[in-house]
Amino acid sequence: MHRFLISWIGFFVLLSPAVCVSEPTSRDSFQWEGTKITEFVGKETEVVIPDGTTVIGEYAFAGSESLKSVVIPGSVTEMERYVFMGCCSLTSVTIHEGLKKIGESAFDECENLSSIVIPESVTEIGGCAFRGCESLKSVVIPKNVTVIGEAAFIGCSSLKSIAIPESVTKIGEYAFSGCSSLTSFTIPPKVTVIEDSVFMECTSLKSVTIPEGVTRIGMGAFAECESLTSIVIPKGVEEIMCGVFQDCKALKTVVIPEGVKEIWFEAFKGCVSLTSIVIPEGVEMLDSGLFKGCKALKTVVIPGSVDDIFDDAFEGCPNVTIHAPAGSEAENFAKEKKIPFQAK
Repeated sequence: MHRFLISWIGFFVLLSPAVCVSEPTSRDSFQWEGTKITEFVGKETEVVIPDGTTVIGEYAFAGSESLKSVVIPGSVTEMERYVFMGCCSLTSVTIHEGLKKIGESAFDECENLSSIVIPESVTEIGGCAFRGCESLKSVVIPKNVTVIGEAAFIGCSSLKSIAIPESVTKIGEYAFSGCSSLTSFTIPPKVTVIEDSVFMECTSLKSVTIPEGVTRIGMGAFAECESLTSIVIPKGVEEIMCGVFQDCKALKTVVIPEGVKEIWFEAFKGCVSLTSIVIPEGVEMLDSGLFKGCKALKTVVIPGSVDDIFDDAFEGCPNVTIHAPAGSEAENFAKEKKIPFQAK
């Protein structure tokens, strides 16, 4: 009889709703302005924000070093800036449908955050939203997001994969800079500008797909992507800014399409594995330090449209031969610098 009672009690405990259902955290653990949480004043390490909350205010949980998990109900439509900044023990966040925007620096320096569920209702991810979340391994961006803000995922060194939907039209400067575990990336078709330094120091990045709608590749966009071996720049790109591929040490081949008008200084500086490159017709200047330190570079094809070549454009390229039209500025430059020349 005693065994039966013990077994029955154990069975009841296992099925008890109180054990498996998370209750909302007491309202006394928060300071309020109407339905807006202005500050978390509780001691809980696992927080379930009460249903009916509509806004989580600036700095509401900032610096709550013991906080481990948070559940945000669907009634919350706005998460302001710096909400969970510096919550260094936070590992898990669940956000239910309803939130429209993840605010600026919302999870800044949450260094132990390893998982987050972003609902389909979110349309914008603010600048620095996940900056320094170095334990975050994967993220799925919902299909309604149109903007990923500046430095949104900068320094997320464990991030190996991220799915970007076709709805995204803008990815801000430095958005994925320092994501040193990221291996591949497909830029959505509606993005027209690759912003400055957006993939800088993504040292494991091996492949990038750039859509044909892109017209400009910003300053230092792929600088120090040491594992990138090849890249195809699509038709439509008109401007390649300074330092775009600087110190991409594994980069061997680059395809630059017709239509590119400007390639700015040091764009390929330090690309020590680059062996050949064709500059398209229409480019008028080879800027300062353009191929500086490209010691494996053997063949450069320069069109007749180039009428200005900076003195240090090929500095540190001991094996290069210039191929260009006879009588061109490129031939004059080759003779002046004692660089081997072949007329084409």
